[in-house]
Amino acid sequence: MLRRRIETEYRMLKRREIKIQGFDGYAVGDDDAKHTIVLLHGYGADASDLVPLSSAVDPESRYRWFFLNAPNRLPPQFGGGRSWFDLPADQLMRVVSNQEPFHLEEFESAGLEAIGKKLFESIQEISESEGRLILGGFSQGAMVAIEASLKIGERVNGLALFSGTLIHKSKWTANLPNLLNTQYFQSHGHQDPLLSFSSAQALNALLTKSGLSGEFYPFSGGHEIPFEVLSRFRVFLENVFLCSGDSIDV
Repeated sequence: MLRRRIETEYRMLKRREIKIQGFDGYAVGDDDAKHTIVLLHGYGADASDLVPLSSAVDPESRYRWFFLNAPNRLPPQFGGGRSWFDLPADQLMRVVSNQEPFHLEEFESAGLEAIGKKLFESIQEISESEGRLILGGFSQGAMVAIEASLKIGERVNGLALFSGTLIHKSKWTANLPNLLNTQYFQSHGHQDPLLSFSSAQALNALLTKSGLSGEFYPFSGGHEIPFEVLSRFRVFLENVFLCSGDSIDV
């Protein structure tokens, strides 16, 4: 029943196509809203993939939502869609053949660093208002959200990390303490076949060790965002945005 309601609301959404600093995608919600959420899709998806989250979490349209497209198009053999940066080919083939999940902790990606810098400019333009900013994503989009936040700094008030993982470990270890005042919400499925639960635990441990405060929400499931996670995400939004002194009806 809830899924049907969300799908119905999605069809009714007034999503607007946008182009910002070399990225295209969609904007949803009230243009005059004070607070902003930017979400980045996962590997093989596109900007439309996460748009339904806005109606599920914010049916009152209290916030501005932006969903950006990754710049790289994938070939048909990898399902089409888009990617933010290239994944190691040997690991990708093993994942595709269901042999094992990714192991990216020590993976150094120039593509990830480059897209982080590029997103820095776009998100600065998106978040020019005086309100608060939450940056997040699903899977590869969650990795990119962290990388971009290291460029943006404490202008990012919250990180929303759905089924992400630890990558660029040495760099993130050195730089995450610069986000000391940034709150985070992280979710991950115990049975995730693509990005292991243990890697998500390692990411959460690093975030905590770096001094960030937040919630790690494990759930019984795979590589996904179930409804129970959306409920927790809504609470996270309200907590971050209430820090601005606003009164928000729950």
